Amino acid sequence: MGGCRKNLRGGRSSAAGIFVRPGQRRKIDYPEPEPAPGPDLRDHRDVSDRDPARLFLALWPEAPLRARLAAYRDAWRWPAGAKPVADATLHLTLHFIGGLARARIPTLTAALAAVPVPKTVLRPGGAELWRGGIAVLRIDDDAALAGLHERLGAVLTNAGIALDARPFAPHVTLARKAARAEPPAQRPAFEWRANGFALVESLPGGSARYDVLSRFGGASQARGDMASG
Repeated sequence: MGGCRKNLRGGRSSAAGIFVRPGQRRKIDYPEPEPAPGPDLRDHRDVSDRDPARLFLALWPEAPLRARLAAYRDAWRWPAGAKPVADATLHLTLHFIGGLARARIPTLTAALAAVPVPKTVLRPGGAELWRGGIAVLRIDDDAALAGLHERLGAVLTNAGIALDARPFAPHVTLARKAARAEPPAQRPAFEWRANGFALVESLPGGSARYDVLSRFGGASQARGDMASG
């Protein structure tokens, strides 16, 4: 990412990866991606499938990496009313799919299984506050991850699923309603060995609950810990 970043703590380029003048606060004005509306892909001939599944594709961390992400989340100072993301739901979204008829999930799963998955080593970037009080950990740009995102997008397009037109901004959402949150002085320094991805369903009910329907490729693993500087 080019340009100068601004630090919520003030001074020059903190470990959190943000930069502001002393005494100032600035929220990074990145919109939180939302599910693309997409066409209605339900099979209306199947009366048993009137409730489509709300799906997305993601890098879904295994337990060691998830623990490191959760530790970094817990190192933030959250304002009253902030909604930190639960350990079990921390992830990096690759594509939102939106509503899809359940009868079509096997066909989509077969197409996704044919996508080659590179062995990707991802590194955390800076902490950022997005519009609407979304606190995120950005992930550094990575050519292999961008290629996987593009190939998955082609599969979805071939299936008639509309893609989000906004640029891909890889990140892990840490909390919502966190407009005055402060990141820790330390930044995470682990390596995210992301060798696979998952097809995930967002479950109804108002809270963030997910069901991992299928995994493709290998598991996401972590090396390293928190580092200062």
